[in-house]
Amino acid sequence: HRVAAASADSWDAHEKQALQPAHLAALFVPGIFGMPQDRGPEKGMSGYWLGYAQPGRNYAELAFYVGPLTLPFALLAVPLLRRRPEQSFFAVLAVFAVAIALGTPVDKALFFGLPGWSATGSPGRALVLLSLSLCVLAGIYFKEVDSEPPKLGWWLYGAAVASGAVLCAYVSVSMPEEAAQVFGKPSLVPLVLFAIPLVVVLAKRKALVLPAIAFQIAAMTAVHAGLNPGSQRGIANQPFPGMDGLKGKTIAVVDQTWSLVGPAKGVVAPPNSLLPYQIGSLSGYDSVISKTIKQRLDAINGRDSAPKANGNMLFVKPGFDPQAAADAGAQFAMSASPLDLPVVYSGENWTLYRLPSPKEAPFVVAEGYNKKVLMWSGSGRSRSQAWLDSPQGAGWEKSYLTFDYDAGTIDAVYRPHSYRAGFLLAMFAACGVTGLLCQKRPAPVR
Repeated sequence: HRVAAASADSWDAHEKQALQPAHLAALFVPGIFGMPQDRGPEKGMSGYWLGYAQPGRNYAELAFYVGPLTLPFALLAVPLLRRRPEQSFFAVLAVFAVAIALGTPVDKALFFGLPGWSATGSPGRALVLLSLSLCVLAGIYFKEVDSEPPKLGWWLYGAAVASGAVLCAYVSVSMPEEAAQVFGKPSLVPLVLFAIPLVVVLAKRKALVLPAIAFQIAAMTAVHAGLNPGSQRGIANQPFPGMDGLKGKTIAVVDQTWSLVGPAKGVVAPPNSLLPYQIGSLSGYDSVISKTIKQRLDAINGRDSAPKANGNMLFVKPGFDPQAAADAGAQFAMSASPLDLPVVYSGENWTLYRLPSPKEAPFVVAEGYNKKVLMWSGSGRSRSQAWLDSPQGAGWEKSYLTFDYDAGTIDAVYRPHSYRAGFLLAMFAACGVTGLLCQKRPAPVR
């Protein structure tokens, strides 16, 4: 469903998701825009104020802080790359990542020139390559910490810290008044930590590196503590009233909206949350949802089935067509708002309704990653066997199936040729990479 042709409109949407130069301040102060684990204006709300000021911004896509030690070491390593030309790739990769993340002409050229690039989502995600590159460059400098850093390295180090201070000050000054009242001005204390590598570098002693690394690990742990809170084991599969008789059934769960900064109001059961109960749902959440599933749910809703906050989610929305949902294989509807359907069960803040009987049709197709389930709606009493030919464009191979009319389902094994070809190519690639790693390389010229 994410496949999108490159066009002027799709580029405008892509470019709007690109980072602004001020967002690079997060490289120096991780909490410059707030942290999601902090309490927001209401209980359970995120403390990431940029998500309120610029709806759609996500902490995860700006989480490229690599600590107070890595960035300075990486900058000091840049002049050393002339002695290691094969490692200069990572410096180029870092610049490339920033160019993509900011939506520059480099990103635009790839968007229109490289097939598939237009479906890659937010450009800011390229900054994971920046984090990787900075860590590798810092590792390169680690070997040279006992020698005198080149003057160019000092210039880069000083320019970076000065630029970071300016960016962070700009973010603090330009913070919206409403956000400042609720969250307070961001602390710029982490900028001071960038002075720690100076002690290591000026002392020219590797013995100081390990304590510095330990400090960085402690600092990063403290910054991100509680970012991904755990939960009690098994809490996602607790019985709930009204679930009897729903196992193995499919439900149209009517959800209204979604939020990236706090609890989603009007959501009965988030996509995929009924899977532990072996209850199917017409909704879902995945980056590689089949395009036909997205189109089918759009038709059931009579509009786009994705909430505004997340294009990877599929919702059954208020005002959906009950008959179309029944024809797609659902037997019940679960909703927090009233529906004009027979009530099966009334729970706390939600009601279960029975959908109308599906129209007469030979099969209803439910798609999965490794198989397609065909639900038989005709009558039959006995078990028989038959060959199923691949429907045109469906990508199935001719499969030998067992028809069980009483059970009402037929399993069709899904074996696309491209999937096996991909595994074969991956195996050759792994062998090639292993061979390259086993090659003896000459020592670098110093």
